[in-house]
Order: sequence, then C-alpha cells, then structure tokens
Amino acid sequence: MIEGLKRLGAVHMTLSERVYQELRQAVISQRLAPGSQLRSQDLAQALRVSRTPVKEALFRLRQEGLVSYTERQGFFVSTIATDGLLGLFDARSMCEIFAARKALPNVSEEALQTVSAAMDACRRSVEGQEQPTGWYDADHAFHHAIVALAGNQRILAWHAHLRTLTRFARLVGTPKRPPIDFDLAVREHQAIADGVMSRDVAAAEAAVRRHANNALARLMGYIPAAVNS
Repeated sequence: MIEGLKRLGAVHMTLSERVYQELRQAVISQRLAPGSQLRSQDLAQALRVSRTPVKEALFRLRQEGLVSYTERQGFFVSTIATDGLLGLFDARSMCEIFAARKALPNVSEEALQTVSAAMDACRRSVEGQEQPTGWYDADHAFHHAIVALAGNQRILAWHAHLRTLTRFARLVGTPKRPPIDFDLAVREHQAIADGVMSRDVAAAEAAVRRHANNALARLMGYIPAAVNS
C-alpha cells in the first residue's frame, strides 16, 4: 500500500511539473499573451490533462509573478509596467551586491575563475555577430557566477527568479525594443568582472549598480507606465 502511494505520487508530481513547465514557457515566450485570461478548463483540454495539475501550475506561476489572480475573474498572464521595474532591478542588484560583499574578502581563486570564464564567454558570444544568439545564455551564466560566489542557494534561487521576471519584461516590450548595444553591455560586464577579480567590493558594487541602472533606463523607454490586468 505504501509503495503504491509512492508510485502514484511520483507520477502525479511528474505530470504536475510537466504542466507547470509547459505553461511557464508559454507565458515567457508569449504564446500566452500578457493580459490574457487563463481558464483552467481550457488549458486542461489543450494539454489533455485534468484540471488539478493545471490549477497547481497556475498557483505556482502566480507565486513567481508570471500570473496574476483577480477575485471572481480568475487567472491572467501578468503584464509589466514601469512602476514595478525599479523594485525588480533593485532586488536583482542586491543579490549580486550581497554576493560580492560576502564572498570577495575570502573567496578562493578557483571560485573567482568561474566569473572570469563567464566573462570570456560573454565576450566570445558577441564577437563578429550583429545579432548574437548566444548572448542571453552567456549573460545569464555571468550573473549566475557572481551570485554563486556567496554559496547561498536561497539567494541564488531568488536571483534566478528575478532574472526570469526581467526576461519577461523585455519580451513584453519586444515590438518597441531598440537594438541592444552589445559593446556597451560587454564593457559593463567587464567592469563588474574587474571589480570581482581584484576583490574590490566597492568597485564591483558600483559596476553592478551602473549596469542595472542602464538596463532599467533602457526598459523604461519602451515598457508602458501602467498596465491594468
């Protein structure tokens, strides 16, 4: 009896996770458009599953901020407005600043080399390319490497979540988004890497803040000032 329950639980959790991942990717990629209503029955039919894993997935997505909920109206794909961007970027920056303050005085040279390697990957991802397809993965790995220096899995998970919301904000504004200045982005990353590699906490913190402020200003230029779900 106990073994049977474990098997059922494993199957249930696998299906729930698959539904969650599919809906999450659909929201991030805008296959489910920002502001659109998410009816559990319609989603369940489209995915050919019961409503239970769909509801579980919607509540998880709500916790992540990718889905909102309105009483008597239900779930909607979240929208992004400028009034929420400042807090998002502040929180992201604080994760990296926390990592620098905690780790740099005592972190090993081996750990620092992960940041150096990630910086090299950022540079290689844009060399000789007008529209580098590898930049976003390299950018993610770079910021991940900095936060990972702190050795705090909760901060690392929080930072990953905040980066997901940032990516979502960028995608929402894609039609109006100006081209990325990759040369500037590489220089800003290099300034952060230089501060980290030299164990200069103040320099690393200043570079993180400058990079975040520039990214925020760019987003503020094409994300609407207010959006109602």
